Amino acid sequence: MRQGDAYPRVFPSGKVVTMPPIRGFLALLVSTALAGCPSAVPPCPSGSQEDEPRQAQLRAALAEDPRGAALLAEAPPHRLCFATREEEAGISGRVLRVPAAARDEAATARFGHLLLHLVEGDPWPPAAGRSCAERLALALEREARGHALEDRLLKRAGLSARPPSALATVLAGYRRRCEEGG
Repeated sequence: MRQGDAYPRVFPSGKVVTMPPIRGFLALLVSTALAGCPSAVPPCPSGSQEDEPRQAQLRAALAEDPRGAALLAEAPPHRLCFATREEEAGISGRVLRVPAAARDEAATARFGHLLLHLVEGDPWPPAAGRSCAERLALALEREARGHALEDRLLKRAGLSARPPSALATVLAGYRRRCEEGG
């Protein structure tokens, strides 16, 4: 291979690698395909379903809010599912589940809350050397921002904000997990 046959490639992570042209082309092709490929995101889990027209409505409604639009732009590829039971709503990796029975305005608000967690990181991160108190403080900080966004979106839609006890209930669950060693 001649010296001019290799050239640097800069990947989205910022890593620079010098590759022969065909390897560089294939790497770029694969990384581009995987970055935007919905199949790289797991399907909706059992007990939830996709509803593309409703997904589009929720995304459009969230995009009307400046913070919602920013979150949509920042978020990695993800899947929005509609959970048949309220208690199955939440986030697991890049799969976001909002309650199927919720009004569109409330579902949009919950979607914004979950999207915030996707962008900022799991409110209950792995221990990774953190104490229980540190993890609880991080959970409180992230959940407070998520609930504040959800409440603002609810109010913007003319609905009532969630009761303050909603945040306390979520934090009690994290506290329990911490006490159980999780």
